[in-house]
Amino acid sequence: MDTSGTDPITGEADEAPPKVAKGVQGFQPGHRREHGRARGTPNRVSRLVREAIVEAAALVGEDGEGAEGLVGYLKLLAVTEPRAYASLLGRVLPYQITVDDGPQPLATVEELAEELRRRGLPVPEPYREPGG
Repeated sequence: MDTSGTDPITGEADEAPPKVAKGVQGFQPGHRREHGRARGTPNRVSRLVREAIVEAAALVGEDGEGAEGLVGYLKLLAVTEPRAYASLLGRVLPYQITVDDGPQPLATVEELAEELRRRGLPVPEPYREPGG
């Protein structure tokens, strides 16, 4: 009995695949994008998986019974699996650090020596006050 073209479970006829012009595949330049997710919208499955991972970690907690929730689990991870925790940190820390590299106000030698004294650091010999 020939069952090609039928669903093996239901026995119904399979739908024929859509016909595509020879040599035409997928997106064509100049055609509008009409289907799929809106740009910037996260994949629903990815969002659900992330939420499930966070919820599971919160239920495990620091002691396996939910102590301190998600924070407890992350503390446990940091201690027991530092490489995995460092990898996780690398994903959540900002990708860019903004640095103000513009001109900085200049300080006099006396101001710098005073700042060292204020911080309890030694002041080099040529910059010490007489008798100090």
